[in-house]
Amino acid sequence: RESNSLTVEKNRRTLIVLHFVSPEPDPPDGPLVTIIMDDLGRSLYTAEALLALPQAVTFAILPGEAQAVQVAELAYAGDREVMLHTPMEPQGYPAVNPGEDALFVDYSDKEIRRRLDQFLAYIPHVTGINNHMGSRFTEDARALTPVMESLQEKGLFFVDSRTTGRTLAAETARRYNVPTMARDVFLDNVAEVDAIVTQIQKLEAKARKQGMAIGICHPYPETLEALRRELPGLAERGISLVPVSVLLQKQALAQGS
Repeated sequence: RESNSLTVEKNRRTLIVLHFVSPEPDPPDGPLVTIIMDDLGRSLYTAEALLALPQAVTFAILPGEAQAVQVAELAYAGDREVMLHTPMEPQGYPAVNPGEDALFVDYSDKEIRRRLDQFLAYIPHVTGINNHMGSRFTEDARALTPVMESLQEKGLFFVDSRTTGRTLAAETARRYNVPTMARDVFLDNVAEVDAIVTQIQKLEAKARKQGMAIGICHPYPETLEALRRELPGLAERGISLVPVSVLLQKQALAQGS
């Protein structure tokens, strides 16, 4: 959002600085799609390839990766929305391992909150979070509670990646008035260009039916190629690609009408 400021001075001393922030523009008309790329932060090359796309894909950055902060700064400078891709305990742990810094259901509320707040302090420009793995964690309302308390206090949103059909994330988020949405389509479970193109088309169909839809993908070469192929034609097909915050704005306007 653009802002302007007015400085009031007397005898060369600043008395007050007033900041005027322009209102958010209304969301575009027609179906809206958000595409979130997970697992970023490992490679500046991948981040630059994503920024080279003419359409704005949302960056979801793993906090433990070597280039995480630099990727967040690149994304922000390129006017892309930045999310924290938060590692959470999956079913099947430890055979399926989200990493040593993940949030686990056996942790106390205080420890869950400490870890999440540490992630959020480390990664700059974050507007919201989604879960990395988390099929066990997002089924546990008690474990989710300190997460939502932190997000509510910081004015951040939660996107449920829906790694389990028994997720309680949206229900818990609403209890704490945290803006929330859920993933509609995984784009690259099959990492082949033609299969990913088919999933992008499925995402478009959901957006036409529902008014909006969220797709999640990963930094595979095949995914980048499919995005290069399909995204330029979205506008011609009447679909607007927007960040999550715009979907949430449209959702809030619809609920308030």
